[in-house]
Amino acid sequence: MSIQSLFNKIEHILYSDWNPTGDPGVAKNEYESYVPVIMKLKKEGASAETIARTLHLIESEKMGMKGSLEHCRKVAHKIMDLPEFFA
Repeated sequence: MSIQSLFNKIEHILYSDWNPTGDPGVAKNEYESYVPVIMKLKKEGASAETIARTLHLIESEKMGMKGSLEHCRKVAHKIMDLPEFFA
């Protein structure tokens, strides 16, 4: 999988599955700025738990949302299921 393809897939997961605002009308690229952080974690071999906690930290501290760690865990597993990319 190319880096761009992985970027797009993670962005889609953040938009369609994570979406901490809960707004179905949120812009498609609303969470684009968080993709590089998640990609870096995936590339470095981070666990699903680390990715989940990172997503939860983003939604609770950066976005000011209450968030759900359990929901973030489900999203993290979807991200972990994506194929690796080749640089």
